Amino acid sequence: MASFNHFIGDLKARLAEPEMEKKELYPELICLFDYYQKLESRLEKISRISDGIQAELRDLKDKYERQSVTDHLTGLFNRRYATQRLKEEIARFERYGEGVSVCIADIDKFKTINDTYGHNCGDLALRGITRLLINNLRSSDVVARWGGEEFLFLMPHTNLGPAIHTAEKIKKIVAEASFSHEGEEFRITMSFGLAQYQKKDTLDSVLTRADHALYMAKGKGRNQVAHL
Repeated sequence: MASFNHFIGDLKARLAEPEMEKKELYPELICLFDYYQKLESRLEKISRISDGIQAELRDLKDKYERQSVTDHLTGLFNRRYATQRLKEEIARFERYGEGVSVCIADIDKFKTINDTYGHNCGDLALRGITRLLINNLRSSDVVARWGGEEFLFLMPHTNLGPAIHTAEKIKKIVAEASFSHEGEEFRITMSFGLAQYQKKDTLDSVLTRADHALYMAKGKGRNQVAHL
């Protein structure tokens, strides 16, 4: 770079000489033009590399953000994300009074599935249930893996009556579905506990009511829908 700056300084000095014939400088000007062409080409290459690196960094950022809120086995949202969304829906309720219902659903006798067919079959069952839930809930509903064999549905703009109807529909669809593992078919049922957020509720209290309702459904013989 120092030699190039010296070259430019010398060229400017020679151009300033009144008796200088400009045509004598053509070789230097051609050299200068050639240099700038090469420099421009290098800058374009650097710009393309920089754009590529920035795109890769954005993709990595998006990937890690998705992973931070996603359950790796089912691809559903995880408990952390569902809790945050519930907080947002509670804030919306407190501002606008719009109904919001919560359902905690649990695969009945999931341990028996694992013990009978193996943990791979248990994973298959979780993914199969995931597909059924996604296909039968609204796009506005939040479906999350709550933990183990438990799922949570967050249903915005939904009062308890329609939420119960949705849970009953899904219960029936799951019970009628057939699952298979290594050529052997098996059936799954689920129990559902629901609660609608009320003015007196907190995030913890509405989740506790849904959880207690789930235990009521289990206590009634499983494959049931209960609410509190």
